[in-house]
Amino acid sequence: MPRGDLRPAQGPVSVLQGETMGTYWRVSLVGAGPAQLERRIQALLDDLVRQMSQWEADSEISAYNRAPRGSWTPISADFAEVVRCALDLAALTDGAFDPALGGAVDAWGFGPPASENPTADGGAGWREVAIGPQGLFQPGGVRLDLSGIAKGFAVDKTATLLAACGISAFLVEIGGELCGRGLKPDGSPWWAQLESPRENFRETIFVALPGWAVATSGDYRRRVERDDRAWSHTFDPAARTPLAAPPASVSVLAADCMRADAWATALTVLGEDRGLAFAEAHEVSALFLLDRGDRIEARASAAWSQLWA
Repeated sequence: MPRGDLRPAQGPVSVLQGETMGTYWRVSLVGAGPAQLERRIQALLDDLVRQMSQWEADSEISAYNRAPRGSWTPISADFAEVVRCALDLAALTDGAFDPALGGAVDAWGFGPPASENPTADGGAGWREVAIGPQGLFQPGGVRLDLSGIAKGFAVDKTATLLAACGISAFLVEIGGELCGRGLKPDGSPWWAQLESPRENFRETIFVALPGWAVATSGDYRRRVERDDRAWSHTFDPAARTPLAAPPASVSVLAADCMRADAWATALTVLGEDRGLAFAEAHEVSALFLLDRGDRIEARASAAWSQLWA
């Protein structure tokens, strides 16, 4: 179902772009936008990196991950909003979405090469993390990793900036996570092409984004070689190791990209059967692409199917 203003916007389509979070960002918008808009978007994204990138030694999240047991780390409002959402979804999914896997992620080689104490793991978990007036509480040994939610939040923040600038029709993408608003001058919506999880998967899947966001978690995005096999970057929170046989990809359509991003990760962790059952129970619009060896099979939740019926 479309959301927001559905009147076609007037003017030429412009494209702004840059780099952030180890990937690219791109904004397509109707009209030129205000002066210095590209610079303002980059500054916004740079500030989010300063807050939530464990790849930056002087970021707020790095300071938290180094903090001693029982201490409070002051954090910015955006960081706090993401952590609150992450903890809410961790509770809702009983830890399938786990923002406190930084120690395991670093130990497996998915984190920064110069991570301090990269084998550290087994401390208190996400249930012991708390936000208060003093900032973020470090219960001891927790290393946050918000890579499964921060990129989606950055998409939302960019969309908020564009709307505040009076731009009604745009498509924001950061490394495969997208949101769209309004209609193009010809009356068509913004379309997003989902990434193909395998070279032999030749079907092209498009989703329309008139007021929606879409995020995808896939086993093809980041891998490390270990024990003579390639391991996916998505972790089993219980085992604290990469998932052995995750879905090829899970895409989620939602009102905001932060939750779409986190849901895609959680459903990947839950896997085909439990993930689909969870999506049905919580009315999550999700598409699973599953590697059957000789083919890729698509399975969708009812909420996803209803949107494209």
